[in-house]
Order: sequence, then structure tokens, then C-alpha cells
Amino acid sequence: MAVTVFLISSMAIGVFGKIGQAHGEPFNKRLSKMRREIRHLESKLGKTQDRRGATKATRKKLEEEERTLRGELNAKREVLEKDRDEIEQMLAVLAVHSLGESSDLSDMLAKEVTIEKLRSKREGVIKRISKIREFKKTLSNLSDRRLKFIEIESELTSLLSQLKQRKKIKSDQYMKISQKGMRRGKIILDLPLQKHTKAIYGKKGVTLKYRGNQKLYATGSGKIDFVGTLGKYGTVVMIDHGNDTRSVLLGPLEAKVEKGWLVEKGEEIGSVGPGPSGREMYFEVRLKNKIQRASRFMGDAS
Repeated sequence: MAVTVFLISSMAIGVFGKIGQAHGEPFNKRLSKMRREIRHLESKLGKTQDRRGATKATRKKLEEEERTLRGELNAKREVLEKDRDEIEQMLAVLAVHSLGESSDLSDMLAKEVTIEKLRSKREGVIKRISKIREFKKTLSNLSDRRLKFIEIESELTSLLSQLKQRKKIKSDQYMKISQKGMRRGKIILDLPLQKHTKAIYGKKGVTLKYRGNQKLYATGSGKIDFVGTLGKYGTVVMIDHGNDTRSVLLGPLEAKVEKGWLVEKGEEIGSVGPGPSGREMYFEVRLKNKIQRASRFMGDAS
């Protein structure tokens, strides 16, 4: 895993404070309350994002309907106006010929009949043109609805921005408070898999082998510092435990968390399945961005 270790070492890292287990009940209660508030904000963010997505989809549908109807109206109006102009021209020609020529009675009657038919046809075209106004009203209603959804979408975007800012402020407060109460003792971590078949401890990291699909758990309490892919090696999840200590999980992972989320030790954060090298994943611990011997942090797990 030398290539893996080298690639991971180039990733950006953050700061987060570890919650000590002997800070006292009031301190722990305060942090627990703040975690619940942050989770509540995350839930509201998710629901607001869903609402904005639905609103955006409806707005796009209305735009398409409006565009289609406008095109149909313009095409119909052009055809009808062309028919009307042609009839007007034919009537004018017949009127001129009627005045400039001496015709017998039968010719005059034939021209009168033709003129009457053309006038009737013109009236029909004019009526059809006037009915276009009804379609224009429908078009106007569609436009009004589209504008309303644009307004709603803008409001939801603004709300999302506010919720993200509130979450950031609350997370920063949580970090400061937890760092003030942080114990100086060694951080004890768990393995990210509870049902692995083999744990191979190298000089630095740990390779875990497993069967089937397994749930992935947070190795310790902290903040999700990074979630992303690393080419053929799979997905990387980094957890900042505070005191410049981080867990790095790498392999065929499917993460259920995002950067910035707070997690508890032992909390489910995703799953693992088959990968290019079989069913195995890699786990390492970093202190001040330098790889450590993982067994030093594993307590009884080693």
C-alpha cells in the first residue's frame, strides 16, 4: 500500500477536538445538545435541498410548456395572417376587374359569388385569429406560474445558504468548546469493521479482509474531514478526531456521510463491498499528518 500511503498524504486536513469521557456531565450534555442541533440543521438542509430540486424540476417543465405553446401560437398566427392577406389581395383584384371590364350578367354573378365566398373565408380566418387571444391567456398563466416558481426557487436557495452558514457557525462553536475540554490522554480508536475475517497490521496501516458486504463504522468521534475517490484504490474517508489525530479509510467504500458532518465513535458511516483486489480495505492513523503505527491507537482491538 506504499502508493496508497503516498497519495493519501497529499490530501488537505482540518482541526477538530476530541470529547473526553471524564469532563463531567454538564460539559457532555452541552456537547450532546450541540450535536443534536447540528444534526437537526443537516436534516433541514437535506429537506430544503429536496424541495428546491422539486421546485427547479417544475419550473423547467413550465418553461418547456411555455416555449412549446409560444412556438405553436406564433406558427398558427403566421399561417392565418398569410391566408388573410392573400384573401384581401384576391378581393382587391376582383374589385378592380369588376370596375374596369364590361361583363355580361353571368360573369358578374360569378364574380359576386366568388367575392362573397372570399369574404366569408376572410371572416372565418379573422375569427380564428381572434381565438388566438384565448391561447395567449393560457400562455400568460403559464408565464405567471413559471415566475412564481422562480421566486420560490430563489427563496429556497437563500434559505439553503442561511442554513449552511448556521451549520458552519454551530460546528465551529462545537469545535472550540470540545477542544477546551479535551483530555490530554491518548485517543483510543476502533477498527472500522466489526465483522472482518482478518486484520493484517503493517508497519503503518491495517488491511482488513471481510466477507460479503459489511457496514462501515466511525473509528472514533470526530468530524468528517474528507470524502472522495482515489482512482482505482476506491473511496477515501478521513475523520478528524482532534489533537491532530485522524483516521483514514480507503477501499471499495460507499460513504453515507459528507465533509463537515459530526460522527460518534461506532456510528455507521457507510458500507464496503467487493473491489478490484477482492474484499479488503485499508485503515491508517495519522498524527500531525504523519502515518503512525495503528496498533498504538487500537487499545484491546490490536
